[in-house]
Amino acid sequence: MYKEPVYKQIANQVYQYHSTVTPQESDEMRHKYALESIMKNHMPSGSGVDAGTKLLLEESTGEKLVFEVGYHHLNSTGFYCGWTTRNITVTYSMRTGLTLDFETISVDADFTEVDDEGQEYDNAEWSLENTDEYLADTYRYALETIIDVTLKDYEPTQLSWHGKLVRK
Repeated sequence: MYKEPVYKQIANQVYQYHSTVTPQESDEMRHKYALESIMKNHMPSGSGVDAGTKLLLEESTGEKLVFEVGYHHLNSTGFYCGWTTRNITVTYSMRTGLTLDFETISVDADFTEVDDEGQEYDNAEWSLENTDEYLADTYRYALETIIDVTLKDYEPTQLSWHGKLVRK
């Protein structure tokens, strides 16, 4: 057992997944299982990230991780007003540490607010900026969390012939 930040564990599994020269189904499944386990146990879900966090495996490499995040927005009165979908690209530099870049993929939310005089205004820019700040803090914390790594934790106990994991 050893300790390592979550982002390193994810990057290592992504690298191994893409680096397998002659992938066998069991090798591919082992890396996917490890990634699913890490994502389920260590990445944000809830508190606005109500659709969980999805790793975009084919867009990710050992040097760059790409996550898709559906965020459930609240308006100023505390009611849900819709969803945005963002991609978060995570890179690492020895000089600056983790860098998180946000790309808005879709907006399905009504950010229209009404002020005290009954005038409507669009609150989208403010909401999106604050959401990016919140998500950056949330994901930086999750990715930099040090976890215990035991290789057997990431081994499926049995693989079916259809490539689905069957846990005992």
